[in-house]
Amino acid sequence: MAAEAFRDGRAVTALGWSGDPPLAEERVFPSFRLYARTIYEVAGLASVLTEAGQRVKTSAAEIETVRSIDRNLALLFWVIAAAGMAGYSL
Repeated sequence: MAAEAFRDGRAVTALGWSGDPPLAEERVFPSFRLYARTIYEVAGLASVLTEAGQRVKTSAAEIETVRSIDRNLALLFWVIAAAGMAGYSL
């Protein structure tokens, strides 16, 4: 909050930063960027924020596409590995 006030040209007395007098009203931020810890948490975090009444824009569809490709490639790897092990056994 102090950094945002300073960028807006407001004084931050707690840190000794000079500027215009601080505003007494509550600060409103029209947009912000929030990062999830992992891509697996994006959909859950978005649903929590949506339920709280916040508008959310995510890349959840793209993330799900990448996760689907990852699952399919992993399955393909294990099928090829199993076929190779079976062939080696014979």
